Amino acid sequence: MKKLMMVLAIFSTTFFTVQAQTADETAIKTVIEAETQAWHESSTQKQISCWNIQAYSKSLISLENGQLIVITEADAKNAPAQTQGDGGSSSHNNYQFKINGNMAFVHFDEITTAKDGSKRYSREMRVMERVSGAWKIVGVSAHFYKP
Repeated sequence: MKKLMMVLAIFSTTFFTVQAQTADETAIKTVIEAETQAWHESSTQKQISCWNIQAYSKSLISLENGQLIVITEADAKNAPAQTQGDGGSSSHNNYQFKINGNMAFVHFDEITTAKDGSKRYSREMRVMERVSGAWKIVGVSAHFYKP
């Protein structure tokens, strides 16, 4: 009987831990997708709502030609609409998560399709914090490449 109780305790602990992590993964994906959609819509306010902008917040973007773009927290708060997307869409796949308490980092691949149908490919990472129960972005690393 003790062995059965031990097995049930281990199973239930594992089951609920996996369920909690899955809920966090879903919540994080939702924020990433919303932030990407806001960028395509040139909606600075919607995009900022996905962030917890802090002095340490930063976006590092490597373009296909080797150019590096660094966006600081001050830049993010004052981003003009022309630095946003111009329609189009993106798809994300190959998500990998590391969630530890109120911090997480997420790797994924993105394919962005412009209004004219051209595609851009990137490998991306988001650094996330849970703030008052909600996941928010605090950092971005995006590396564009030609497949």
